[in-house]
Amino acid sequence: MFEHEDIKGSFNPLENVERHKSDKSVTFDYIIRVVPTVYENLNGAMHYPFQYTYTTREINFMQGSVTLPAIWFRYDLSPITVRYHEKRKPFYTFLTTVCAIVGGTFTVAGIFDSFIFTASEILKKFELGKLT
Repeated sequence: MFEHEDIKGSFNPLENVERHKSDKSVTFDYIIRVVPTVYENLNGAMHYPFQYTYTTREINFMQGSVTLPAIWFRYDLSPITVRYHEKRKPFYTFLTTVCAIVGGTFTVAGIFDSFIFTASEILKKFELGKLT
C-alpha cells in the first residue's frame, strides 16, 4: 500500500480512525502536521516517506441554526526535513564491549573473593580466641 511500510518505526496514525455521529450538526476539523523525511538504509536505497501527526476537534453548532455537516482538513507543512541514515557499529565496538563485560565480571568476582577470604580469616581468629 505505502512505500514506507517496510521501514522500521513507520506508522499511519489515521489508520482505522472512524467518526460516526448521529447528530447532523457536527463538523470535524483535522489539523495535520506533515514533516518530510528522507530514509537511507544500509544498501544506500533512499525512501521518502512523510511523518505526520494530527489533532482533531468536533464542532457542534447550535440546535436552531441551519448548517450542513462538514469535514475540514488543514495541513501544516514543516519547512524542516528529517533525515535518517542507517549504519552499523564497527566490529571493534563489539570487542571493547565484550572486554568490558569480562573485566567487570573479574573485578566483581575479585571483590567477592576478597570479602569471603577476609570473613573466613576473622572467623578463624574468633574460634581461636585471638580476636582483639
